Amino acid sequence: MIGALHTGSHAVIATLLVISALVLVLTAIIVRRRIHFLAWHLADTKLQLQMVVENTTEGIVIIDRDRNVVLMNRIGSNFVSVAGEKVSYAIDDEQFEAFTPDGQPLPFKQWPSSRALRGDFVRNFKILHRRKETGEMGSRIMNTAPIPGPRGRAGQVIITYRDDSERQRVDEARMRLAAIVESSDDAIVSASTTGIVTSWNKGAEKMFGYSAAEIIGTPLRRTVPTDAIDKDSAHTLKILRDEPVEPYDTVRMTKDGRVIDVAISLSAIKNATGEIVGISGIARDISSTRALERQLHQSQKMEAIGQLTGGIAHDFNNLLGIVAGNLDLLEGLLADNEPALQRTQSAQKAAARCADLTRRLLAFSSNEHLKPLAIPLEHSVRNALEIAIHALGPEISISTSLAASLPLVFIDPAGLESALLNLMVNARDAMPAGGSLKVSTRSILVDPTHPYVTNGRLTAGSYALVSVSDNGHGMSKRTLERVFEPFFTTKERGRGTGLGLAMVYGFARQSRGHVLIYSEPSHGTTVSLYLPFADATATAFLEAPPLQKPRPTGGKILLVDDELELLDIGSAYLNKLGYQTLIARDSTHALHLVAEIPGIDVMVTDIIMPGKYNGVELAHRVHQLRPSIKIVYTSGFPADALAEKNFAVEGNTLLNKPYRLSELGSAINNAMSKEPAS
Repeated sequence: MIGALHTGSHAVIATLLVISALVLVLTAIIVRRRIHFLAWHLADTKLQLQMVVENTTEGIVIIDRDRNVVLMNRIGSNFVSVAGEKVSYAIDDEQFEAFTPDGQPLPFKQWPSSRALRGDFVRNFKILHRRKETGEMGSRIMNTAPIPGPRGRAGQVIITYRDDSERQRVDEARMRLAAIVESSDDAIVSASTTGIVTSWNKGAEKMFGYSAAEIIGTPLRRTVPTDAIDKDSAHTLKILRDEPVEPYDTVRMTKDGRVIDVAISLSAIKNATGEIVGISGIARDISSTRALERQLHQSQKMEAIGQLTGGIAHDFNNLLGIVAGNLDLLEGLLADNEPALQRTQSAQKAAARCADLTRRLLAFSSNEHLKPLAIPLEHSVRNALEIAIHALGPEISISTSLAASLPLVFIDPAGLESALLNLMVNARDAMPAGGSLKVSTRSILVDPTHPYVTNGRLTAGSYALVSVSDNGHGMSKRTLERVFEPFFTTKERGRGTGLGLAMVYGFARQSRGHVLIYSEPSHGTTVSLYLPFADATATAFLEAPPLQKPRPTGGKILLVDDELELLDIGSAYLNKLGYQTLIARDSTHALHLVAEIPGIDVMVTDIIMPGKYNGVELAHRVHQLRPSIKIVYTSGFPADALAEKNFAVEGNTLLNKPYRLSELGSAINNAMSKEPAS
């Protein structure tokens, strides 16, 4: 019985052992399967993590305490400029330099990675770094975090980078563009599609007078004059239809109400989808350019009118010489007829006024004969003021601002004083109810780039500037365009000839200077004369009394002119003066008389004559035949105009037509008193 029990116990134990073994096997299988599953899951998770790390837009780098790279993703390797497999690469101050955003060097201890190794967490730290090996520069935004080690201190550091280089380049480009826009002298403006101002640079503030704060958010049309609105609207509509608009010239109105000339270029502002969301415009103030163009056009017109006027005045002088000469001779025949003598004298006065009118026309056309001298400008100005003060009347307040110690000017004193008197009388007429007149002088430097130099009005250098200013009714732009034209006047009929400013213009141009006029309606007028300085070595001219020369008695005179009436009058003059007279209508006849008739003392010849030789050429031929014959030239053109036509009269007497008996006698007397030609 006991044996049976013992055998049964062994069987139970064996069964239990088998069961235990089966449990262990099953457990091992389950554990192995679990481990396999966990390993697969871990590998899958690692793969997913690796995919996330590799495909993130930020660079990820892990370094150890020796700053060697332990792990980094593709972006991280690009950021640190090393191949991904080169994990032994170190990130330290031997490989890189670091700077703050403003370019200041960043100490190695302050690097985000150095701070993380000390246990700090660094967030959104902007840093500039340069790789020493290649010089490559980059801008990065960094985050760093310490990875605790076994003893609690950071054993490794994880660094994430975000590339900021492109954004920084865009910001820098935007800042440069904004700086260019703000520093531009041109007005650069943008507006919405409805015409509301959205941007306004410093150039626009300067040009239009509105600050950005005043005008942004308001209609741009407030700067457009009424007569320019239609043209402006048409261009705006074309821009909004995405049609090109060529740059164009127009006008704009400033804050203080001035109208200025501008050149405008318009373009559309589009968003990322190409939709037009606004209009940008660049405006350049061309008022000064337009003013200079108008001045040049006016100067060219005045020059053409001057040439025409000079030619007319020359022909008129010949006719006037016939009239005045006949009246002069007629007076001697009417000594016993008082009524006829009075009429003759009245006609002589009219002829004298005509001669004065001709001189003014010749002055305008730069043909009046001036005698420039080195004189103190202040002396002539005060002379003119002394004469004018009585004509201006007590209603006009006169003030002066005369620069001290100006160099001498090289100018015709009588011409300058006459010009100043004309300007002061004009100023008086512009102030019928009274006002103030100011005469000022100063020195001004005209450099080679000055518009007056580039358009040929002046040569570069220093000039004396004398200005006459009034606070009268002023002139409109349309009047200013014609103000220097001869016979143009805004005065009432009978109150002016319209030659005052024309004479001033001619005087300034002939004096190798310039005249500039500025005027605004209701704000007065300023006329400025640019006058040349004399040579630095020149001394002031002091007028000396003329020497009285003894008058020769008798003589034989050859008179040459293509005008038969002038020959007749000249012959009568010479006979009356007691000379024996020969006459010739052309150079060929004159040379024949010189060759055939001995004893000719003086030849009085017109310069501009038809035929084989003009007067100057005739004189040369005469001197070849008879060197002792003295020459007196006559012409409706004065000496400087003749010089421009290559008719040099230096060394010989020039008698301007129309001439009187006494003037002809003085000219011959002067010629006969000279030493014979060698």
